[in-house]
Amino acid sequence: MTYMSVISKTDQILHLSRTPSNRSWSIFIGIVSVGFGAALFGNDGLLWSIMYIVGCAFVATTNLEEWEDCILDKAKNEVRMKKFNLVHKIILPLRDQRQVVSRLSEIIGVKVEEEDVKYSGKAYYVVLQCASGFVLRITEVCTMTDKSEHLAICDVIKAFLQLDKKRDNEDDDDDDDDSSSSDDSSSSDDSSSEDEDVLQSASFSKQDETTQE
Repeated sequence: MTYMSVISKTDQILHLSRTPSNRSWSIFIGIVSVGFGAALFGNDGLLWSIMYIVGCAFVATTNLEEWEDCILDKAKNEVRMKKFNLVHKIILPLRDQRQVVSRLSEIIGVKVEEEDVKYSGKAYYVVLQCASGFVLRITEVCTMTDKSEHLAICDVIKAFLQLDKKRDNEDDDDDDDDSSSSDDSSSSDDSSSEDEDVLQSASFSKQDETTQE
């Protein structure tokens, strides 16, 4: 199970998605199977059999991991993170999904962060760094998969937003500003030295006039 998958990628839109892992689906099927087994092989009545199935299906649904989408849209200048579970996907498809929206132009960096999971080790997730100092996680779930999968998602986002190119342009602008400031300082030094020469020549001429008198 990969951290996130690239659903679509164009010049204007990058759509990343995460679906429930195989482990989560296995747990879901196992819990539902317990309900069907109790209903089929139990000696209880029809009402109890239905309650077994419905109850296990409810528990399985609540324990299933959620779907998470991250959509970067250059045309709308926004990044949108959506999250929904199986209930929203099947039973309530028209209801508003939980989502976070931010301006795409605010993103200045992408990196992988790690989190310590008790008794399990380290887990990783990808975050978007904003110019305001705010950090956005593209998924609420951190995974214990290989870190290279998270780095690959970082590279995809960086390439789409051309962050490395923007950083190089900013460095070039800083160099230009430094060179222009140095030129201004040198020109000001030259002008000040010229003013000093003029003042010195004027003082010498006054001294000559006083000696002649």
